[in-house]
Amino acid sequence: MLRAIVLTACLCAAPMAEAAQIYICRIADTGRSGWIPEILFVGREDGADTVTISDPIILYYNDGAPVSGKVAADNAKRTTFVWSISVKSNHGQYIRNFQYTATYLKQAKKMLLSATPIGYTNHFKGEGTCAVEVR
Repeated sequence: MLRAIVLTACLCAAPMAEAAQIYICRIADTGRSGWIPEILFVGREDGADTVTISDPIILYYNDGAPVSGKVAADNAKRTTFVWSISVKSNHGQYIRNFQYTATYLKQAKKMLLSATPIGYTNHFKGEGTCAVEVR
């Protein structure tokens, strides 16, 4: 039920123009860190260098709103998206920038996701599959 609610919130959070790619990905946190979302939404208008990103972590720490990200690479094999969020850890420790990178492997329809709290040595990873819709 929670997944359906989160997915609906992601889809409704950022209306897209008529020509857009929408990535809806199910991600597994390979280290069980809690910083890799189970569901990731990426919306991109055709040819745009910016994207709209939403997931349960973003919605929790960003007052229920998605964030903007950038297209770092786009070629025949992959598309890479980057974004950051500001968060507090469960212990109340403020982490100014938490950098996320998601790389979509086009042929495999696979998403590789990494999260790094800037200034810390931690690095979290996840991977999963995506459905890509063109609207």
